[in-house]
Amino acid sequence: MLEKDLDILIEYLRDDGFRRDETIKILYTLKAWQVLSKSVITTESLCFRSSMDKEYVINSFNSLAVEFQVFKLFNSTIELKKISNHSLEFVIEYINTTKNIFKLTDAIRYSLDKEYGYLVSAQLLEFSVKLADTSFSDIYTPFRNSFEIAYYTNQRVYAESYFDELSVEIIKIVDGLDIEFNHTNTLETPSYIADSQLREFDCSVSFPPFGQKTNKELFRNDSYNRFKVYQGKGSLDIAYFEHILLQTRRKAVILMPVGFTFRGGAEEKFREYLIEKNWLESIIQLPANLHSDTAIETTFFIINKYKSSDTVYFLNLRDKQFITKDGRKQVLNKLDNIIDLYKNKVEKKNISTVVLNSIIKQYNYSLSVDRYILSNEDIEFKKILNSYNKRPLKEIAEVRKSQLIQDEENGDFQLYEVSPSDFKAFDFILESGKQKNIKEQYQKYETYKLMPNDILISTKGTIGKVAIVGKIQKPLIASQNIHVIRIKDKSVIEPRVLYMFFKSNIGQRLLKQLSTGTTMPQITTKEINELAIPIIDKKKQQDIIEQFEYEIELYKEIEQLQHKINTIHHTLLED
Repeated sequence: MLEKDLDILIEYLRDDGFRRDETIKILYTLKAWQVLSKSVITTESLCFRSSMDKEYVINSFNSLAVEFQVFKLFNSTIELKKISNHSLEFVIEYINTTKNIFKLTDAIRYSLDKEYGYLVSAQLLEFSVKLADTSFSDIYTPFRNSFEIAYYTNQRVYAESYFDELSVEIIKIVDGLDIEFNHTNTLETPSYIADSQLREFDCSVSFPPFGQKTNKELFRNDSYNRFKVYQGKGSLDIAYFEHILLQTRRKAVILMPVGFTFRGGAEEKFREYLIEKNWLESIIQLPANLHSDTAIETTFFIINKYKSSDTVYFLNLRDKQFITKDGRKQVLNKLDNIIDLYKNKVEKKNISTVVLNSIIKQYNYSLSVDRYILSNEDIEFKKILNSYNKRPLKEIAEVRKSQLIQDEENGDFQLYEVSPSDFKAFDFILESGKQKNIKEQYQKYETYKLMPNDILISTKGTIGKVAIVGKIQKPLIASQNIHVIRIKDKSVIEPRVLYMFFKSNIGQRLLKQLSTGTTMPQITTKEINELAIPIIDKKKQQDIIEQFEYEIELYKEIEQLQHKINTIHHTLLED
C-alpha cells in the first residue's frame, strides 16, 4: 500500500471517529484474517469474505479468539463498535485490491512513530543481522522493535519487549516470520528462564532505550546476578547492556548512544570491564541523523565472548563515502562493502583501524573512534610530537575545572567571571567578563580565583579557545566551561610557552582529539591531566616567547588596519 493510499484510508475512517492507530489496527487484523483463511481456518463460516457486515466480523472474531491469539488480542466488540458497514466495506476493498500492502511496522513508522516511540529503521535492523552472523541457531532480541530482525534471518527470533503484542502477532501471520514473542518489561520481569536462571542464546541483537532513569529497586531485587557494574545509579544504559551480556552465549550486537563510548564514571568502569574480559570485538560509529525520531548519534558495540585476539576493530562510518541522503534523513550505502570491512578487519586510512586492548587502557578505556582513527594531519603532528620528550600535564601543572559561583543579591564582594567569549585572540587577558556580587561564597572564590599566568582552556561547548591571565587588577574567576592550568615549576615550562603550544595547530588538534560528544562536546579533567606535553629546551622556549611578543605586534597592526578600513566605510560620502 502506498503512503497516499494509507492516508486516504486513515482519513476515511476518521469520519467514524477512529484515530490513526485504531485504523491501522483494524486494517492489519483483517489482513491477518484473510491470510489465515487461505490456509489455516478450516471452518467455512468463519473465513474472510470479499463482502462482510460488522455483525459477521464481530461474531467470527469472537469464535476464532478461542483458537487464535491475534483475535483474542483484538477485542472486536470494542474495536469495531464505531465502524459503519460502509467504512468496513471500504477497508475490505483496500485489502482485496491492494497487492503490495505496507508491512505493519512500516505503516507504524510512517504514521505512528510518536505513538510507539523511537523505532529502529529497517536498514539498521538489516545491518545488525549482517554484523551478527546468522549461522547461529537462535537469536535473542530484547527491547524496542528488535524482533523485526526476523525479516532478515532464517533463524528463530526470541523477542521480549513492551511493543504491542497484537502487532507482533499480525506480523507473524501476514509476513510468516518465525518469532517467539513475550510482552514484558525485560529488565524487571525477563521471560526467558531455564532452571531459575536466565536462558542463554547463541546470539543477541538489541536496540536498548537511551537514557532511561535508574531503578534502585531493580538493582536491589535482581535475583539473576546480572549487574557487575551497574549499581542502581545514573541511567539504565549499563543495566540494559549487562542484561544482554548475561543472556548471550557467544555474540551480541548492541546499539548504544555515542556518549557510552567516552563518558566517565560508571560507564568508564563498564568499558574497562568489557576490555578486561576481552569481549569487545568491534566499535562501529554510525553517522548522525540515521533515526527519524532522535538526533542522538549511535554506535554499534559488537561483543564476541569467544574472541581470540586482544584487539578491538574501530570502524568510522561518518565518512561521506558511506552516506546517502534520503530526504531529510541520512542512510548508509555500500552496506555489503561495510560488512566486508568489518568481517575481514580491514584497516583503511581515516576509516578503520585495529587497536590493542593495552592501548585502549592507556586512554582510560575510551572507545571514541576519533581517538584511534587518525587523519593524515594527525599522523604528521604525531611524528612531530614523538621527536620530543613528553610528560603528562598533571606532572608539570595543576589542572582544575572551574565551579559555578552564583550572583548573590546581598553580596558586597565584586568579582568578574571570565567566559570563552571574553578570551582575547592575543596577549594577556586582564579585567573582563560578567560582573558578580558574592558574600556567602567568598571561600569558594578563594579556592577558584584566577592568578597571573593561569592558562584557560574552553572545554565544554566551544572547544579549544585559549587565554592566559595577565596582571590581576580585579578579582577574576573562570566560568564552568573552562579548565584552569597553573604551572607548578616555571623552570620546566614557561606559561607563555604552554599557552602558545595550546594555540598552535598541534595543540588545537590534540584538544580536538580529546573532545567527545556532538550536541555538547566536552573534555574531561582526567583527559586534560593525562595530555602528553612536549618538554622544550630553554633556547626553543625563548624563541616561542619572542613569537608570543611578535604575535601581539602583528595583531596590533591588524587592529590599526581595521580602524583605517572602518574609517573609509564611515566617511564614504563625506566631503
